[in-house]
Amino acid sequence: MPLSPRRFIPQHARNRAMERRTKKADPLYASDEWKHLRERVMHEEKRCRSCGALPAKGDQADHILPVKTHPGLAFVRSNIQRLCASCHSSKTGKRDGGFGRARNSSTQGNASLIIL
Repeated sequence: MPLSPRRFIPQHARNRAMERRTKKADPLYASDEWKHLRERVMHEEKRCRSCGALPAKGDQADHILPVKTHPGLAFVRSNIQRLCASCHSSKTGKRDGGFGRARNSSTQGNASLIIL
């Protein structure tokens, strides 16, 4: 039986796939505390905070300041926002250098955050 040809997968695509697998396996996102906080955000914020889109399947509870660089804010309500899938992908791509772009460290720390 002939072997199937190997597909070329760009490095950034491999990195994104690894990040998705890691995020799904991350105990933070499996915790009851995160699930309750996510539900609270989805209930309190009726639209995407970025574009104002109405709620849709695939909306995300997004950390304004990333957990990777601000782990102490992982469960702080004022650091979580509702984003539609499109805005979340755009924000993550810009911050993490998606689509072959270099990482953009200038976006980290630019968000204004009020801790209540």
